Amino acid sequence: MASPASPVRRKNSGHGAPNRNAGHFTRGSQLIGHQWSMWLRGARVPPLFWLGTFLIILVVKLNVILDNHEFQMIAMKCLAWCWRFIGFSEMKPVNLTLRSGAVFQTHMGYVPYVDQVQIAWAKLVSSFLGALVFAALFTVPFTIWFVLWSKSRGRTMLDEHHERGVELVDAEDLAARIHARNEGELRKIAAREFPALPYPDALAQPFKARKKIGLV
Repeated sequence: MASPASPVRRKNSGHGAPNRNAGHFTRGSQLIGHQWSMWLRGARVPPLFWLGTFLIILVVKLNVILDNHEFQMIAMKCLAWCWRFIGFSEMKPVNLTLRSGAVFQTHMGYVPYVDQVQIAWAKLVSSFLGALVFAALFTVPFTIWFVLWSKSRGRTMLDEHHERGVELVDAEDLAARIHARNEGELRKIAAREFPALPYPDALAQPFKARKKIGLV
């Protein structure tokens, strides 16, 4: 009898020790990557919900509080910023269409300082900050509900899987069914390979001979 300090190395099957085509690191790294991939798929739902809520609130609010000419004012300020960032001449003449429909002639560098441009930009900043706050207020309860529902769904899935495989069948009944099926397959092999021998005599054949045909 082997001592606990030196456990006996057993073979995994009658065919001997299996040949592995991947090492422990390969299998472990794939499992870790798969685990993180599954976690990230769930973790990305609250940020996506927040982003969608933020965009919806922002677009709706901008369409409610901004006039058509104010969209143009905001676009001109963005263009002026890009113009300055690239390094083009800030003295380039531009025309701004005001609320009254009048055309105001100015230079590209002076566009951000026009009163109506500043008013439109202030509305944009206010809408942006408001959308951030309200999106966060909607996302916090959604995240709590999503986490709780995900945990509940995970436990339910495990319970359903466990019930289908084990709890609905008694251990003795399950073992008897498995044994009957395995014996039926072995009888088919014995009848095919040893047609002249009864089933008990076929099982009495040498192990190597039975191993080659799968009668083990």
